[in-house]
Amino acid sequence: MERVRAKFLETDRYDELVESFQEALDSLELRADPDADLGPGNRTEAKILMVLGETGAGKTRSLKRMFARHDAFPGYDRPRSNCPLVTIKVRAPTTFTGVGRQILQKLGYPIKGALDKTLVWERVQERIEMCGLLAIHLDEMHNVVLKANEIDRTDIQNALKSMVTDEAWPIVVIVSGLPVLADFLEEAEEDRRRALTVNFDALDPELDGEAIREMGKTLASVAGVVFSDTVAKPLVPRLLHAGLYQMGTSIELIQEAIGQALKAETDDLRREHFASAYYKRTACGAAANPFTVDAWQKIDCSRVLQKSAAPTTDKTPAERIKAHRNRMKGKP
Repeated sequence: MERVRAKFLETDRYDELVESFQEALDSLELRADPDADLGPGNRTEAKILMVLGETGAGKTRSLKRMFARHDAFPGYDRPRSNCPLVTIKVRAPTTFTGVGRQILQKLGYPIKGALDKTLVWERVQERIEMCGLLAIHLDEMHNVVLKANEIDRTDIQNALKSMVTDEAWPIVVIVSGLPVLADFLEEAEEDRRRALTVNFDALDPELDGEAIREMGKTLASVAGVVFSDTVAKPLVPRLLHAGLYQMGTSIELIQEAIGQALKAETDDLRREHFASAYYKRTACGAAANPFTVDAWQKIDCSRVLQKSAAPTTDKTPAERIKAHRNRMKGKP
């Protein structure tokens, strides 16, 4: 199971992410004055890379994989490695000032006591240059944006701009989170024109079904079990529905089903293994398990503890995802 979970499956969207990230990094190597040496004070503005997608789309794992494999960032995500790229997982609830304090803590400069937002973010920029950072990744940025007041939203937008346009030490800023961040970016024209965007779209059963089936076969082979076409073809639409049409969640369900097959000591992956994996995630009744009922499209797979299918036949996958997101935010 360690090998199954560690297996990374590259996709077209991952290739797009790598290409966009490299384009953002290349901006750091362009001189504002072509006749002078590249260095502090002679770099063009950097870029903001926005990576957007629903929960379970696979954004974070794809980003970590890309960072860890990039030659410019040896030791990424290892303590005391002095890697020139750091990831800050923005904790909720927080504010503009709170984000600055989280960055400083990650950079080895925790602040004790009160300090106003201007001084906090001055220290952030000083610390970024002192540590020789080339890029900073703000993960789950929606945790601050969703609850931010108008002043905080403007301050965050200005802070992103400042980090990529600093004359002495511009850096690439990677912002990842829910699609709502697109609205946040569009509010600030100065940020939007400096941004590159990669969207981790929801999966389409017709367009992505074959790719998911092949991924399932690959993961099963790592564990020494078989995921036959006879089982896989009718099962993949159920799998995508159960995974809320998100790449990361769908792959996790495949991994967990493989775990059930290994526990059962069978040499092939079957629908009952997926049903068991889904039950362990949701504690649902048999009538609310998309792998056991005929009318699986009726089930709202964003809910747990269901005993029967919810009346959601009039909702598209996108509408179900939106309803799930609203529940996460406490909306009706």
